[in-house]
Amino acid sequence: MSDEKKTKSSSILTIVIYAVFVLASAGGGYFYSGMAAPPAEQQAAGEVPEAKAKMAEKDEAKTKDKKGKGKGKEGAKDADYENVEAELAYYKWTDLPPLTTNIGEPSNVWARLELSLATKGTVPEDVASGLAEDILMYLRTVKLAHVSKPSGFRYFLDDMREIAAVKVGPDFVEIFPTAVIFE
Repeated sequence: MSDEKKTKSSSILTIVIYAVFVLASAGGGYFYSGMAAPPAEQQAAGEVPEAKAKMAEKDEAKTKDKKGKGKGKEGAKDADYENVEAELAYYKWTDLPPLTTNIGEPSNVWARLELSLATKGTVPEDVASGLAEDILMYLRTVKLAHVSKPSGFRYFLDDMREIAAVKVGPDFVEIFPTAVIFE
């Protein structure tokens, strides 16, 4: 009989505690919403001064580009693309041979990588093939569990970038994966 009273009192106590937390959360939400948002009458009439100021700043930013010439959004995008195209034309591009191998763990998973190398000068063919061999050796140590996560894939790309920077030297700019397949 005493066990039934204990279970009833503990379940009632749990319900009471849960109800207190729910009510406290609801009260906090109501209080916060009253502080954060201006009164509904001001919102409907558009008389909120901070909102008007923010909207005016956004409109001004849309009409000016980064240099302040007033080209608008499209003009700023065109200028950015022109800069990127000029920068890409400056670099020498080398396509590394496609790499296909099984990875470290699980060993029944195959990986295929196609990489492009951007450098400031031309890369000798023996350096490019040596870089491909180094990346292939690294690829054989990779675990699928690490690469399947977004941060792990980023680390995977960073590791390949480090290998390329060491192998190519000061002319190295970037290594770009054009295809990454794990089967």
